[in-house]
Amino acid sequence: MNMRLMLVMGAMMALPAFAADGVDASRAARQEACRADPAKCQQERKAQREKMCAENPERCKEMKAKAEERRAQCKADPAKCQQERKAQREKMCAENPERCKEMKAKAEERRAQCKVDPAKCQQERKAQREKMCAENPERCKEMKAKAEERRAQCKADPAKCQQERKAQREKMCADNPERCKEMKAKAEERRAQCQADPEKCRQKRPGTAVQPRS
Repeated sequence: MNMRLMLVMGAMMALPAFAADGVDASRAARQEACRADPAKCQQERKAQREKMCAENPERCKEMKAKAEERRAQCKADPAKCQQERKAQREKMCAENPERCKEMKAKAEERRAQCKVDPAKCQQERKAQREKMCAENPERCKEMKAKAEERRAQCKADPAKCQQERKAQREKMCADNPERCKEMKAKAEERRAQCQADPEKCRQKRPGTAVQPRS
């Protein structure tokens, strides 16, 4: 085998590694850009979906039908969906621990920000809901109907709802003890604040009117 052939073969063998490095670098750059400007990323993803639907309406229709089917399945058996999502997260963390670690750190950072300025977080969530409802009114209508149905069920059988919420909390605490500990500490802090200043707590409670003292 002459030297030229050996060099060519060596270069060809190195190509996949260079390609993988390029993909990883591109993905990392994309993630960093989305962290810096999430609204821009959302707009770009929306534009990509619209472009895909315009170029391939059958594929778009198929994906929408699949999403609707998935929502119906999760509505019929939410516990199964939760288990599947948990399994997907665990699989992703096993396959890509760095990405998993990054996502957990981002979630912790977000919780810390919301703890410092809960009003700002509420406003951001409200804006996200309004944006989602403007972009997908059918999905928004479905979610509102589901929430109304849940409220009616809890009004008819509050004891059952309490038991379900308790079971969900216990499951969350088993799955994520650190998050559970943090939420308990926050609840204790809130109770202490309300015990120290009950009038202030009543004012902050949504939909609670402050009654004038006689």
